[in-house]
Amino acid sequence: MKKIYFLFIGILSFSCLYAQGFNSSFAVIDANGSVGDYCMYSNTSCGANGSLDGQNFGSFTEGSSALTLRGVKFNLYKCSGQDINTPTLYYRVYPSGSPSGSFSSFTSGITSYPANGCGGEDQTWNDISKNVNLLTGLNPGDYVLEVYCTANVYNGGWSTAYLSNNSNNYKATFTVSSSLAVGDINKSKTSSFFSEGKLYTSQKGNLDIQVYDFSGKLVKKFNANNV
Repeated sequence: MKKIYFLFIGILSFSCLYAQGFNSSFAVIDANGSVGDYCMYSNTSCGANGSLDGQNFGSFTEGSSALTLRGVKFNLYKCSGQDINTPTLYYRVYPSGSPSGSFSSFTSGITSYPANGCGGEDQTWNDISKNVNLLTGLNPGDYVLEVYCTANVYNGGWSTAYLSNNSNNYKATFTVSSSLAVGDINKSKTSSFFSEGKLYTSQKGNLDIQVYDFSGKLVKKFNANNV
């Protein structure tokens, strides 16, 4: 009889501990015009969506806005007598291999709350209007986007629930490349391009080079000899 009583207490504790929290949720990323829901896995299926953790978003031009964190789609649950609110996404960007800098954050509003099987609600809190430019201020190089989430939970008292990949957080990578654009070489339309800090051109001889940014402003003018 003593063993049965102990088992009942253990089951009750487990039930209370998991009476509210995160289901799998999604960071919404726009990478070069392709918008995707990237999964932050918890205890429900991600469906056909790729994982945010380990994702490589590719290469982006320095000074552009081609990589944006558009927002988040939170999936939360609570059981009878429990509560959960204020889900918050935290993010930061830093050079690969050098974790640094403070986290920025934003919240979202509740968008649906259908009843679930434990006398509570399965809630969605969605906001895809944040449009955070993840490339702002970044020099050419390799970077990490690191993300985790929290929510306030009530179970006889208030505490914090985490969506954090078992405390490792969710980490994706991307590369920033040089943004210089070659406008005119010897007033010809010679095929030329700039990549990884180097100018490539088929033009020979004495070169008058003008370099423009993408707004059309002249940022550099110089002469070089390509023999």
